[in-house]
This record gives sequence, C-alpha cells and structure tokens, in this order.
Amino acid sequence: MSGETNSEFNFSSGWLNCFKARHGIKSYWRFSESGSVVTENIGNALVGIQAKLDQLHWNDIYNMDETGLFFRLEADHSLATKQLEGRKKDKERITIDVCCNGGSDKVPLWVIALNIDVMTTIIANCFRHYKICSYENMASEPQVSEDEGINGLREAISSLHYRNMRDVDHILNYLSKNDIVIESPTNE
Repeated sequence: MSGETNSEFNFSSGWLNCFKARHGIKSYWRFSESGSVVTENIGNALVGIQAKLDQLHWNDIYNMDETGLFFRLEADHSLATKQLEGRKKDKERITIDVCCNGGSDKVPLWVIALNIDVMTTIIANCFRHYKICSYENMASEPQVSEDEGINGLREAISSLHYRNMRDVDHILNYLSKNDIVIESPTNE
C-alpha cells in the first residue's frame, strides 16, 4: 500500500466538524478591516484621471506600486471556544516600491524599513532565502542616514521631472516619530 497511490481514496472533514461541534469550537476572525472605500467615487475619479493622462506622452507616465513584506504576520482566524478579544495586527513590515513607465526607463527598487528593529543582514538574508537576490550579488553599502536617504529620494523624484516639487518637499520634510518632541507638562 505504501508504494501505491489510490486517487479515489480521500478523507472527509466530517470527524473534524463533529469534534468542533462536540467541544463548542468555532472559527473566529482575529482581525478585520472595514470597507472604507466607496466604489462609486472610484468610477467618478477615473474619468478625470484618464483626461489628465491623455495629455501626456506614454514615456512621461510612471506607475508606482508598493508591496509589503510582513515578517511578523499572524493568522487571520483561529479555532476557539469563544470570540477572542480584538487587537491590532502587528504591522511591522518592509515596504518595497516598484516604479516603471510605458517606455524602457528602469527605476531601481526602493526598500523602505521604517521604525523597525531589524538589522540589514536580516533583510538581506530574507531576500536571499527566497531567491529574490543573493547575498553575494548585493552591494555592501554602508548604512544610509536619514538625510542622505531623503536627498537620494529627492534626486530620484526630480529625475522624473515631477511638476509640483512643493508637494514632494512637503512630504519629504514631514516629521518622523523620532523628530517629534513631546514636552512634559509643568505643574504651575
């Protein structure tokens, strides 16, 4: 029997369903997000976006998307005898931004790791284990300070000839959590 496979032999989930019913175990969602997007607004906005894009050449239109690597992600639901108390997801992640245009301009990937306590070697090993980039092929670059990173990002955006640089400067000069100073209240 060990060397043979029988395609007609299969298991049912009946025993699991009976066990869960006997012990009062149900499947509960641990996290959820409300539907915060109004789909009617999307259709109305697409007309205006398409009109603006029709005025530009394809090589001048860049598309940027981000994806997140949630390295501490937990399961969305669990089996329990009663509803679990709600709590927030651990949203520590590494964000990877991908950008391209209709032509052949190749913008390098931007890897953003904000407010997390992860060494760069751990990030490199993560990509190496999933065969995204080998550790040997990665350039051994020194740590980039926040100012150097912002200046590099500003240069990359200016090379895209973005028309409204005031918006970019406003976003790049936004205070980070580390820059916000909290004054202690005084007893007067």
